[in-house]
Amino acid sequence: MRECLIFAKEQGIRITATYEDRAVSGKTDRRPNFQRMMKDAEKRKFQYVIAWKSNRMGRNMLQAMMNEARLNDLGVRVLYTEEDFDNTAAGRFALRSMMNVNQFYSENMAEDIRRGLMDNAMQCKVTNGTLPFGYKKDENLHYVLDPPNDEIVREIFGIDLPWLLDAFGPVKHVYAEKDKLSGLEIDYPDSYFVTLRHENGTKGLLAADVVSPKAVRNFEVFGEGLHLFWEGNPRALYSYNAETREKEFVDTYGSFEHDARYSDNIVENAYVDEITNFFGVLAGREQPRWSFEKDKEAIALIERIEGA
Repeated sequence: MRECLIFAKEQGIRITATYEDRAVSGKTDRRPNFQRMMKDAEKRKFQYVIAWKSNRMGRNMLQAMMNEARLNDLGVRVLYTEEDFDNTAAGRFALRSMMNVNQFYSENMAEDIRRGLMDNAMQCKVTNGTLPFGYKKDENLHYVLDPPNDEIVREIFGIDLPWLLDAFGPVKHVYAEKDKLSGLEIDYPDSYFVTLRHENGTKGLLAADVVSPKAVRNFEVFGEGLHLFWEGNPRALYSYNAETREKEFVDTYGSFEHDARYSDNIVENAYVDEITNFFGVLAGREQPRWSFEKDKEAIALIERIEGA
C-alpha cells in the first residue's frame, strides 16, 4: 500500500479509495476488497487502478488478463508501481509475458511446498499445523513422544470401557485391529479399531486414533432392538428408531463443560460426575457408581484388547 500511495503522489493522481485484502493470496480474485473494486469500476468511480505488481490482478494468467481487460473496457487504466508496461503492442506483450511468469511462479511454489511436506513426512518431521496429542517436536523438528500424554489411546479406553461395560454388560469376545500409523519409533500402536461382543449378544465398534488431524473417538452399538451411534461428544449420540426409521438425538447432558483447547470429544462431565458421586457416597446420599472391581474388569479388557 505504501508504494502505491507514493507512486500516486509522484504521478499526480488523487486517491479516491483504497482496496486492500490483507493476508489473502493473489492466486484467486475471490477477494472481498478486490471484488468491491471491480464493482466500483463499473460505477465509474475512478480512472486508474494502482497495484504493486501485476500478480495482484491474479496469478492465473487468463484470470489476470480478463480482470485487466474488464477494467480497460470500463475506461480504467491499470498501473503498477514495480513494473512499467506502456500502452503499446510491446508493452502489452511484456505484460502478458509477466502474467505468465506469475502463474508459473505460483504453480512451481505449490509444487515445491507439496514436495517439502512429503519429504518432512517421510522423515517423520513436523510440518505446519496442530501436533497430534501425545507428541511434541525436538530441536530437529522430528516428532517425539510427550509423556505422559503419549499413552492417550490407552487412557481413552480407560475412560470409555468402564461405562460401556456398565451399560451393556461383560464382554464375551474381543477383536482388535491396531496399527502404528505414524512413522515414530515407538513400540506400540497409535490407532485402534475394536469390535466387542457382549454376553447379552450386543455388538459394538469402538475406534480410537490420535494421529489423525482430529483425534478419533467414536463407537456404534447394535443388537436386537438397539442401534446407537456416537461421535465422541455429548452432542453426537443418536439411537435408531425402528418405527420412524430415523436417527434420534439422545440428550446425555443438559449442559457440559468443554475446554476449547481440546477436541470437541473431550468434555469434563464424566470427571464431574465421578467427583459428585464420591462426595455423595461420603455424605450417605448415593451408592457408589464405581468400584475397584469395575476398574479391574475394565483394565482386564484393555489388556485383552492390547493382546488381541
